[in-house]
Amino acid sequence: MRKVLFILLIFSIQSYAQIEIGSLTTSGQKITEGAIEESAFVIKQFYQVKNKKNGKIFGRNGRKDFGHSYSVGVKTEAGLVMTDMAIKPWLYDDAFQKVKKDYEPFVSLTETRDVRNSSEKPFGQCPLKIGGQQLDGVWIANTATVGPNEMGIDVDDGVKDGWFVWLIAKKDLETDESATIVLHTSNKKIEIKAESEDLDIDIPSGSDLVLGGFYVCPSFIGGGRVAYKLVGIAIKDENKWKLRTPFVGFQFNRSSESQEDAKKSQPNEQKHDIQDDEEDLGLTPIDEKAKKQKRSKK
Repeated sequence: MRKVLFILLIFSIQSYAQIEIGSLTTSGQKITEGAIEESAFVIKQFYQVKNKKNGKIFGRNGRKDFGHSYSVGVKTEAGLVMTDMAIKPWLYDDAFQKVKKDYEPFVSLTETRDVRNSSEKPFGQCPLKIGGQQLDGVWIANTATVGPNEMGIDVDDGVKDGWFVWLIAKKDLETDESATIVLHTSNKKIEIKAESEDLDIDIPSGSDLVLGGFYVCPSFIGGGRVAYKLVGIAIKDENKWKLRTPFVGFQFNRSSESQEDAKKSQPNEQKHDIQDDEEDLGLTPIDEKAKKQKRSKK
């Protein structure tokens, strides 16, 4: 009888330990997600193309934009951290490959939404001002509407015990831009070196609508306070995801650019007539005159 009770006691202790470990992991995820939720943004970047010979500007298939992309940005004390998917969306657009010989791409409009925004118009205009301090494949921008916050950037190398954070849409944003966006976090140790290559990473299983992600590490600053720092951001290399960590050794300063400067960074549209070959490519001319007339009637 004593042997049976002893075995039951051991089993109860083991079961209790497993429950506690599981609850701690869940608590860690909730704390991390709550701490960084306001720093995670989805960036919708529009671009147009300009004819290299005559300077005419086009959208495509009846739209003002030739193409656009959805990607992830992280709001930090240095500004909005983004990848090439946001700054150079044409690199990831097969349609541009057909016209790149004769047409030059440029960003025409930037919009952002935060994770919590699921209103009828979740995306709002957010002009970008790219400063001179940029890194390999990662960009830091001052914006007119997304100001800096207190998330720091980790510039130290070494082993990190942090969290992967993925932004996942419940529906395709192309069909429903107000679709719910959830955060998926997982704890993992990684080693960061001063000149490390991109790290291969796996997206959460069963997640087809991954918008992007990043890696943060908690920093204990005393007085019972913990601050999260950005260590790296996920980039898409063909069909694989990699973690890029280019921040080691850098010193970041808050951008001094004003909101008006950021607004001026958006290019103006121009008026022109469309030619037969341009129509065959699905190019749509941008009519600035019509836009001005429409504004004057309001």
